[in-house]
Amino acid sequence: MPVYRICFQKTGPAAYLSHLDLLRVMERAARRAGLPLAYSGGFNPHPRMAFAAPLPVGISGEQELADIELTGEVDPVTITTTFNRCLPEGLLTNSARRVEGGGPSLMAQVQTAAYRLTGNLAGPLTTGELDRVIQTLLARETIAVTRLVKGKTRTANIRPGIVSLTGVCRGLALELFLAAAIGVRPGDVLAALVTSGLPTDPALFTAVRQALFGSGPLT
Repeated sequence: MPVYRICFQKTGPAAYLSHLDLLRVMERAARRAGLPLAYSGGFNPHPRMAFAAPLPVGISGEQELADIELTGEVDPVTITTTFNRCLPEGLLTNSARRVEGGGPSLMAQVQTAAYRLTGNLAGPLTTGELDRVIQTLLARETIAVTRLVKGKTRTANIRPGIVSLTGVCRGLALELFLAAAIGVRPGDVLAALVTSGLPTDPALFTAVRQALFGSGPLT
């Protein structure tokens, strides 16, 4: 059965949807759009929809990805237009294209993600000082982050997951490339920068995931 890759935006109020809520909204929109969804078997069949890397709640996405399996061929332009008529505010389909099924899952194909963080400085900072803060952070072998996972406290080293990090001092804008497999969050990196001397309040920042990348093109 044909598989179509949907590239969509998740912005505004939709940025606060959990991943589970997003699954439900996309499934509902696909049914309302009249798409011939393929379903799994068993006692609790569900649409064959697979998403790429889940977004943390509160972070927008400009080029999010999902694979949807259908029971028949549908023109990609039709998928895009009918989906958009049924999606709520903050969700918008950019494009759709047919992809070959049977290979690695979409989530397994994602290797890195690009993020943009914007906010304000709490004090004066030159470009040279910002560069030194970033280089100080990147020079560390270990950047420990502690999280509560299923009721247990776990500490992880996120340094291997920071592929690249740059910034400019117009207000304050940071560009991040993070490894998907490590599970690094933009907020982890921002908090680590603050401990390295960046004069800002992480709570005042907004984050956008700009794109997802694999060994080959994903969109």
